[in-house]
Amino acid sequence: MIELTAEDREKVGAAIATAEGSTAGEIVAVATPISDPYHDVALHWALVPLFAVLAWAAWRPTALVWWYDFLFGGWSPDPTMSQLLTLLMFFAALKFTVALLILKWMPLRLFLTPAATKHRRVRRRAIAIFKAAAEKRTAGKTGILIYLSLAERRAEIIGDEAITSVTTPETWGEAMHALLADVREGRVADGMVAAIEQIGVVLAEHFPRAADDRNEIYPHPYPRRVGICPALRRRRGGRHPCRDRRQNHPRRAIARAAERPDLPRAAGRAGWRRG
Repeated sequence: MIELTAEDREKVGAAIATAEGSTAGEIVAVATPISDPYHDVALHWALVPLFAVLAWAAWRPTALVWWYDFLFGGWSPDPTMSQLLTLLMFFAALKFTVALLILKWMPLRLFLTPAATKHRRVRRRAIAIFKAAAEKRTAGKTGILIYLSLAERRAEIIGDEAITSVTTPETWGEAMHALLADVREGRVADGMVAAIEQIGVVLAEHFPRAADDRNEIYPHPYPRRVGICPALRRRRGGRHPCRDRRQNHPRRAIARAAERPDLPRAAGRAGWRRG
């Protein structure tokens, strides 16, 4: 899976700073390896072999007797109904467990996940991050999020209230095209930089920078796992070194972001395939 390096993060951060130099808008960029673990998808698919075993036993009950004799010897008396049902339960549980273990391989799990489900999960996660990191965090409500989910190959651009009031989803078509053109070739950082430049042009047109404008959102991108600070993985015990007492600190807000159903309007969304 593609991962952003420290150089890539600096490149994206510099692009954000440059774009925000001509606008009152605030840009947040997030690139995450995956938006959802899709445990429910694995469970649903693991039920298929389980029910297949039950259907097989209903179709050929004599086969179950054959398997009992094969496993426990043919000299024993005919198996009782309780013994056959116990063997059937064992077969079903075995099939279910094996299927679940196979589906722990994330590429297979993602392949079996419907595209509509991926779209919903990516959008839901993007909305949660937007609410935590950008929504209503500027005086003019001019925050905007670029969200990239690499495993699902999906991207979202979500704007705050002031931005959505003067733009349409089609406004971000060029930014989304610029983003995906490079991402398809594996250049994630270049794609995000291109999208940030396009978004900066639109924001500068509608929200020019004032003389007393200041940076109201944490200026650097969040290209690691969303909501997990690198220091948290190094220090599992004790106080989180990145935890800030200020309630409006985006890192803390992202870490505690909840997925809420009252979703605002998305500015743009798209998926891509490998080139």
